[in-house]
Amino acid sequence: MNTQMGDALRKSLDEVDLRHKVTMIIEIVFSLTFASVVVLTVLRAHDTRTLLAYGLVGIAIIVAGSTIQVARLSHDNTRRILKAIEMLSQSKEH
Repeated sequence: MNTQMGDALRKSLDEVDLRHKVTMIIEIVFSLTFASVVVLTVLRAHDTRTLLAYGLVGIAIIVAGSTIQVARLSHDNTRRILKAIEMLSQSKEH
C-alpha cells in the first residue's frame, strides 16, 4: 500500500513538473509572437504617440496575462500537491 501511495505522490509531482514545462513553452511562443507584433508596429508607426499607445497597451497585456498565469499555476500546483500529501497520509493511517 505504501508503494502505491508513493507512486501516486510521484505521479502528482511529475504532473506539476510537466505542466510547468508546457506553460513555459506556451509563454515563449506568446512572447515571440508579441515581440514580432511590436517590431511590425514600430516599423509601421509614423509618430511617437502611436508607438507610446501600443507600448502601454502591450505592457498592460503582458502584466495582466502574467499575473493570471501565475495565480492559476500556483493554485493548480498547490491543489495537486496537497491532494498527493493527503493520499500519502491516508495510506499511513491504514
